[in-house]
Amino acid sequence: MSEFATAAAGIAEELASAPTAAAGNWRSDTIRLRDGVADGVVESTAGHDLYGGSAGIGWFLAHHARHACSAEQRAAARSAFEQALEASEGMLRQRQLSLYGGAAGVALAVEEGARAIEDPVLRAEAEQLAQHVAVAACTDRIAESDLISGKAGLIVALLAFAWARPNRTGALRPAVRILSEQLVEEAEQGWWGAAWPEGGDPGLCGLGHGASGIAWALAEAGAYLGDDRLREAARAALRYEAGRFDRHRGSWPDLRGTGSGKPSGWMDAWCHGAIGIGAVRWRLWEAEREPQLLAQATAAMATMRNRIIEASRAGPDAKIDATLCHGLGGSIELMLLAYEVTGRAEHLAAARKVGRLVLRLRDEQQGQWTVGLPGGRDVPGLFLGRAGIGTSLLRLDDPRAMPSPILPGLSSRRLRLAAVSQAVTLGMPHAG
Repeated sequence: MSEFATAAAGIAEELASAPTAAAGNWRSDTIRLRDGVADGVVESTAGHDLYGGSAGIGWFLAHHARHACSAEQRAAARSAFEQALEASEGMLRQRQLSLYGGAAGVALAVEEGARAIEDPVLRAEAEQLAQHVAVAACTDRIAESDLISGKAGLIVALLAFAWARPNRTGALRPAVRILSEQLVEEAEQGWWGAAWPEGGDPGLCGLGHGASGIAWALAEAGAYLGDDRLREAARAALRYEAGRFDRHRGSWPDLRGTGSGKPSGWMDAWCHGAIGIGAVRWRLWEAEREPQLLAQATAAMATMRNRIIEASRAGPDAKIDATLCHGLGGSIELMLLAYEVTGRAEHLAAARKVGRLVLRLRDEQQGQWTVGLPGGRDVPGLFLGRAGIGTSLLRLDDPRAMPSPILPGLSSRRLRLAAVSQAVTLGMPHAG
């Protein structure tokens, strides 16, 4: 067993044996708010969403359980999914539909996790939940546009089910159509491209909240629906973001707050900045092979490498974040995605080098993983905690062990296209 697989197994064992894991719940450090202002860290329940709750933790445990043949981890994953599905009923009532904080993310996590542990009952429940989300999205207009909270994230989640079940899409296809057309209608467009301003700020850059996430959703919807207008809207979003690239800094600005006069910030992470932007460029280059996409993906990789060099020079007191959202885990996943798309072994070798840095930083901190919550120590969740670190470590051992979490739902389309390709090769009929 490699050093990465050993470390991933340690995290999975800790999560599966947690005192409340059998009940599908975990405790987590979280930010305490007073009058909307952060006021220290407190322990609380982790919740049940994909970003930081039981859905995301279960997603990691299910894939690791298949890899390690662990009955304990499989049982913990099932409990996590059952609790997340139960919580999704309240999410639907409160119209919390989003990919990372709501019912769509629960549906997607259960779908992919149940596929890993071969549980058809859970997959059927996930499909039913996805249909409910689709109906709700067709009924009530979603205010937000982005991947984390808005229409783009819903498109990505619903497309995963549509690709996996081409003969029973139900409300999925109409919902994807409606949400995509709403994104196009709401765009602010010009010669510079397309953007989605919110809250007085200009259109943001990045995957989590900005143009990259919306461009990715529109491109995938355009491919699924065969709609060139959606593909062109995706290209317009990419043009806008390309125009925001700062050649001197080699990165894209964080424009939050600039509408009220604040200067641009700079963040090279999954949610904002080079890592998420690079991930979308690699995915679209995989599909379209356009040179400018490769150039932008390469620029993002260069920015990320500079950040890794800085982290490697930091001492143990720096407490370098190892997680997916804005830590070294995102850098690892970007390199692994580059490897999956190009097949070039040097990307895998570079990712493993960063993985060894993550292990070194853990050892320098007496075995403590540095999580993405400032001041936090025990964070089990996927994007700010140990489940995400475990995911990247397992994928460093074998990228095929589980799908990348930084482009959620993409594995469904890849599996579908692989099945169609195999059927065509063998001369067999195929659906869709």
